[in-house]
Amino acid sequence: MAHTLLPNTLEEEARKTLVQQLLGPRGGLFALGTFVGAACMYYFLTNTIIKENKAHYEAQIAQLNSRVEKLEAENL
Repeated sequence: MAHTLLPNTLEEEARKTLVQQLLGPRGGLFALGTFVGAACMYYFLTNTIIKENKAHYEAQIAQLNSRVEKLEAENL
């Protein structure tokens, strides 16, 4: 006679297995490593984008300031 699990027991076993995989030595370290890797990637990506945007806007401001100076010189 085959052993069958009751629905509640099946749910408990599935929950235990999931918790073991997520919090176990390999699963926990993998999840932590993935999270840290994603956080580092997000940090460096946003820093790079911010630096590029800052340089772009500073170049635009310098260009506009030179145009303003040129127009002011023409109007004097």
